[in-house]
Amino acid sequence: MLLPWISDLGLVASNPEKNILKGFPLLVKRTVVSSIVRYFHAQYEHAISQLTTASHVNWAMEVIGQSFQLPIDDHEVINMAIDIYQRWLFNDNDRPEPIKNDLQRFIQEIFDHFSFIFEARQSTQTSAPSPYNPLKDHIFLANRVLDIFLQMGLHGEMIGEDTWNHILKIILGVTDSTIRGKQGLTELNYGLLKVLFELWLCSLSDDKVMWCHLQTYAVQWGRHMATIKQWNSVCIALTQRVINLLYGPTEGTPIVKIQWKGLNQNNNPNPNVGNPTTELDLPDEYIYYAWNMFLYVVGNPNRLLDPEIHLKAFQGIQFITKLLAYVGTDPPLAKLKQSSTDVHLPYAPDGNTILQVFGPWFFEAVNHREPQFNEGRAVAYAALCRIYCRKGGRPFERENLALFYHAIRDGLAEDDIIVFSAIILNSCKIFSYELEGSHTLIPHYMRVCGMILSGTDKSKYPEVLRSACITLISSLICLPNHFAGAEESEKNPIYVNLKVDISDTFLKSLQEERSTRNIQHVMWCISTLIHEEIYLNPFVAITFIRAMLDLLKNHGAKPMREYQPEVFITIYEVLNTLTPLYSSLQVADPNVALSIVDTIALQVPIQLQLLSNSATQTSYKLIEEGLYCICDWVMVGHDRIMPDRDVVSRIISAIEVSLNAPRVLRGTSPTTSVPQDHVDAISLASEYLLSHMLNHVAHFPCLNNSSQTSTHVTEQQEALDHLEADVSDYVRHFIFDDMFLITCIEQPDEKSGPGVTILIRDVTGRYSWDARLLFGDAPEQLVDQPGKYMGSTSEGLLNHTPEHPSNQIFMNNCEYTPLMQQDDDQIINTIVQAIHTVAHQEQTVTKELQHKLLHLDTSVKAPVVEYKYNSQGKFSMSRILLSHMGFLNLQLRDRFIQLQSNQKLLRSLRVLDNTPSRDTHKIGIVYVQTGQDTQQELFTNEGGSELYEKFLKSIGWIVDLSTHQGFLGGLDKNGSTGQCAPYYADYKTEVMYHVPTMMPTSTKELQQIHKKRHVGNDHVNVIWSEHTRDYFKNTIVSQFNFVHIVIYPLANEMYRVDVHTKEKNMPMFGPLCDGMIVSEHALGPLVRHTSLNANRIVRGMSTGYSKPFVSRKHLIQELSGRYKTKLDLTNYYATLFMKKPDAVEITESAAPKKKACHR
Repeated sequence: MLLPWISDLGLVASNPEKNILKGFPLLVKRTVVSSIVRYFHAQYEHAISQLTTASHVNWAMEVIGQSFQLPIDDHEVINMAIDIYQRWLFNDNDRPEPIKNDLQRFIQEIFDHFSFIFEARQSTQTSAPSPYNPLKDHIFLANRVLDIFLQMGLHGEMIGEDTWNHILKIILGVTDSTIRGKQGLTELNYGLLKVLFELWLCSLSDDKVMWCHLQTYAVQWGRHMATIKQWNSVCIALTQRVINLLYGPTEGTPIVKIQWKGLNQNNNPNPNVGNPTTELDLPDEYIYYAWNMFLYVVGNPNRLLDPEIHLKAFQGIQFITKLLAYVGTDPPLAKLKQSSTDVHLPYAPDGNTILQVFGPWFFEAVNHREPQFNEGRAVAYAALCRIYCRKGGRPFERENLALFYHAIRDGLAEDDIIVFSAIILNSCKIFSYELEGSHTLIPHYMRVCGMILSGTDKSKYPEVLRSACITLISSLICLPNHFAGAEESEKNPIYVNLKVDISDTFLKSLQEERSTRNIQHVMWCISTLIHEEIYLNPFVAITFIRAMLDLLKNHGAKPMREYQPEVFITIYEVLNTLTPLYSSLQVADPNVALSIVDTIALQVPIQLQLLSNSATQTSYKLIEEGLYCICDWVMVGHDRIMPDRDVVSRIISAIEVSLNAPRVLRGTSPTTSVPQDHVDAISLASEYLLSHMLNHVAHFPCLNNSSQTSTHVTEQQEALDHLEADVSDYVRHFIFDDMFLITCIEQPDEKSGPGVTILIRDVTGRYSWDARLLFGDAPEQLVDQPGKYMGSTSEGLLNHTPEHPSNQIFMNNCEYTPLMQQDDDQIINTIVQAIHTVAHQEQTVTKELQHKLLHLDTSVKAPVVEYKYNSQGKFSMSRILLSHMGFLNLQLRDRFIQLQSNQKLLRSLRVLDNTPSRDTHKIGIVYVQTGQDTQQELFTNEGGSELYEKFLKSIGWIVDLSTHQGFLGGLDKNGSTGQCAPYYADYKTEVMYHVPTMMPTSTKELQQIHKKRHVGNDHVNVIWSEHTRDYFKNTIVSQFNFVHIVIYPLANEMYRVDVHTKEKNMPMFGPLCDGMIVSEHALGPLVRHTSLNANRIVRGMSTGYSKPFVSRKHLIQELSGRYKTKLDLTNYYATLFMKKPDAVEITESAAPKKKACHR
């Protein structure tokens, strides 16, 4: 007694002695069946006690089995019958004894009876419509039975092989009747197929007859989407398990994990049947067998006649081939972290092997010409492209290459956008993998890419398709120069016009493209093209520069209409990368720097006005980057720019309006809100430009040493007493306009005369000057002790002076009167004697003095230089210099201010001096040999190939770390991190490269932590890979390493570059983009520019990063506020003459007081 459909298929024969009640009237049958079933359900123990023989059980099952043929109105009886059978199947204690004695036969009969539940039937109710839904109950009951099928698979140990086959035939017949029969419940399709496929795997069947049955019927089910979806799910799950078995724990899944499709709560209310995930732990050997058998269950997918089903089938097959082709390329990071040791990544299967299994289906599919199958064809094309466009494995057989090239050529020749889009999207790196003979496809690809990129109707071709075209063309940039001149290529038309085609396509894209990311991509490709062409044809560069400047002039004043501000920012960034090529560019156009600077300078005021009117129309970043771009070009092209009065005026005007940005933008309307940090960024960029124009134009590099833009002179080194600057009598500190820190160091012992060493600190660095006071062409020697002034006449004050003639007349008119009486003679005599004695002594002294005066030179002498440091004040020359320069003018008292001189000030100065004046970067460079898969292997390399060593010298120059005066990037001078390292610097940037091959290798520390400490913490890593497969970006496990620039040496001195980012939505950067191929001469500069731009973007995304220029300004402002003194007029000048301790006492007392903290 089973579903007739199954017996009609010949899967299971029907027993004519069964199904006795089938012909009985429904009322009679319903009465008998309902009574017996309810009795068994209500009094189960008593009922089964009556079943003492096999005949008794047969009779009971005859009645109970009829319940599955009752109308769904009797769903309660049917549900009870399911309960009874379920107890007999899975509970040994509840089974009647005769069933235990012949379990396999009775199990088969129970599942025969279950088959009836899947037959559709009508309700017998004739009353008015009611809320009752018989379909819902029918689906519920069918799902209960399906759940029993699933449970049976979990109890496989109790089932014999014949019983397994019987159950599989029942579920196979039920599925066939449901999918193909008119009486089937189509709502059960997805659930039935899930149960069938899962049960089939659980059976571990290797019976070829059974597999033949499955394939026979599954092929016929191919016109139903449910079949293909569930087949895809099984095949993908088995493939992942096979990959895990073949290629190790980092690949695939450790069990068969099937993700079913189409299940939902309405059609699959049972939690087991409706569970979308099935996990099966099957024997390893059976996995391989089942995978091979299931792949062919639905037959050749090209025989599927429904286009949608045909598409779905090939989507599943494409996913399977992708899993196989990309084994070892992107294992989950979580699996790597779980491993206590470095994991060796497996190698993907050979492409020829994959083609042997799936190639016939794919090549047959791409040759379909019926338009309704184009979507399936496109998927087949995509799958083929993914198989061929990858690195690793042995070269493809020429027969396979010929088939592939022929298919690609035909696909690109068609006008069907679905087909050629699939080809472009999945083979945009086809020329990067050195496929033999692939260059024959260049004209076909160029034709399609040119059509897509030059079209004015951008809605016709999606943004992602245009991006793929740009990537593909970028891989061709270096080919014309490389091959066009070769003797073998003279007769080959591929390369003759390729250079012109590439340039024309990029120019048209620059004019027509509107996608922000795509036009940025085009611009970076242009930058790479210029680097490739600069030495052969610099005029190409001028053409593209003018095109970008035209774009800026024509659309920069109206941003947000056609282009986003990021487009113009990229123009500035591209122009910045071209400054090292200035010497070659000016050969083609001597005024190239002048044109660039003039155009950008005109844009700055316009953009600032737009920002003030509406903050949404432009970006502060556009103004900021424009000022930085002007600075770059002024530095290299000052010889042409500075003589042009008009251009210099425009530059200064741009600086002026930007410096006034806080005032301009503060007056905007309330609806136009510009964040303060944006306003500050504009103002700081203008200060940066002005400072570098004043400090570095025509003055970089200094003394042929670009590693140093600031002096290494310190106060202590220059002070005569070699004391700390806070106690040295020879050192004083001042600040001017809260921007310039000026330290005067007195130099009293200079051979050419006393002088002053001046240290000036500002936002751009620290500078030192030596000054002396000169009055002639050459300095004169100072005398040790100057002579004393002795008078200007030959007669001294004690010499006799003749009486004046008028004096006698006066005396003649006076009456004589004696001075005293004669009584006083004795007294007078005594006095006279004393006078004679004194007079005699005076005469003696006078004679001696007159003798000396006769030999004295009394001629007038010119003043001589005095020794200035006899007094306690040691600030003489410094005071004079400051006075001569006007700093001590009364009107500057509030601007030129003396600082406190103490240890706190010196510590603040050291912090400022340790803050770099240029942007500093640390970039890792990792060498990968063939066969190296783990970070431990990478870090044990102590050298590299000749090409690698040559590359290291092309990104910078090698410096001796022990004597290097520039940025060290965390490396040590003591040799613990190596003796040398590549380094690069220009006026605004310093780069130190962390190169593990140049660091010492430890024999005790296998993980080489001292190397990983540097490379693992770098934001950007450059990977030089000579491996036979693509580099895995998580080889070095680190929370940093946000960008990987991977270089693969190719034949003929060319290099493929892949760019991987940790963050998917990272802003576009360049010049190198993913998939490019570049020549050796351009590789080093392009890698350097790309790594620096990537590092700037990563740091810009961090909230804690501040540019050195900004950091130094804040430190100077902080220092000014903390140590500036407030002296009255008396003390302001008096301290300049005092000895240091007295001056310090006054300045300390005049320091601003800190406010007390009140709680």
